[in-house]
Amino acid sequence: MKWELIFTRQGQLHRQWTSDIEVLYTGLHGLSVQRFRLKEDGQHYIYKPFATADDVMREVGVYERIMPLLPEVYPQLIAYSAGAAVDAGPKEGEQLSGLQLVSTVSQPSCWLILEDIGELNHRHTDQVLLDVVDLMAQWHSIPTGKIRELPDQGQKPPLSVVRDEVLREWAQVVQLLISVQSECNVRCTNRDNGMAEHRTPDEHQLNLLQEQIRHFTISESTVLAHGDLHAGNYGLNPAGRLIILDWEHAHSASPYWELYHLLDLSHPLFPRRMNRTLREQLLHRYWSNRWQHPGQEHTAAMEWDRSSFIRDYYLYAIVYSLWMLMLIERDLHQPQAIWPHPQLLAQRRETMEHVLQCMEAWYE
Repeated sequence: MKWELIFTRQGQLHRQWTSDIEVLYTGLHGLSVQRFRLKEDGQHYIYKPFATADDVMREVGVYERIMPLLPEVYPQLIAYSAGAAVDAGPKEGEQLSGLQLVSTVSQPSCWLILEDIGELNHRHTDQVLLDVVDLMAQWHSIPTGKIRELPDQGQKPPLSVVRDEVLREWAQVVQLLISVQSECNVRCTNRDNGMAEHRTPDEHQLNLLQEQIRHFTISESTVLAHGDLHAGNYGLNPAGRLIILDWEHAHSASPYWELYHLLDLSHPLFPRRMNRTLREQLLHRYWSNRWQHPGQEHTAAMEWDRSSFIRDYYLYAIVYSLWMLMLIERDLHQPQAIWPHPQLLAQRRETMEHVLQCMEAWYE
């Protein structure tokens, strides 16, 4: 199939070659990811447009360098176009590591054609989260040295930058904790005790937390991170297969960063609930899959390392969640925020609930 034929000069899917076009979502650049049926073979595919050639080539590079190392939990890449940026590269129809690079002549847009894995169910049940943690432990075990040109920075700033901003705005952070807790009357479901109201830490606890954050650092060891593992980028397809989408932001990062995305990072479009029992179960599951192996002798030192790992996760999650609360608050005061205010308020409540849960666990 000459994939370039299915597009009009304006970069839209051509009705002569395609049908059953369905917009799945529209990104921040106003570009819509769409499902369509190709009339030639009757199969459905996903059309993913990009704003720039660099964006396309970043994702193609991930498919070239990283995807072969992973379990098959992602849609296959069928073809791509990167506009004029690749005119000096391979000729039309030339195969590039199994992917078809189409001609860029008269092609106004940058895009990927992906396998259609079906509509994902984003209900994040305990079992789905356990399955994602199992897979995460697998890809975190891949030596990053095997992956050439792996970026060492993701979309959000590193811990040192976030930590310093939280400390610099500590008075605002404390006031925000008090006001949001009071406004939202945050409650969580504790499986053992039923509904339990969270309370803002007292002055002594906040002073202790501030001092610990001031000196908080993490190990320099990094892993292959998905880079954007929010609640909308994984789920079950109609066949019950776990799919993890959008690996274009893969980079080298702390394992805490990936765990924070999965367990505690809120998203305006994909609300979810977390509780202390499930969070701790997932952290223990991750630890066991990463560093314990069948037949390995259990030692006191290993248990101490596990406890330290989990305690550091709580502090890591607290720092980033406090930073997220500040970002959400700023968005709420913007006259034209990216997300509608009701979604931002729901995201703020979720973030508040999570940070108070992590604080309770960390203090204990």
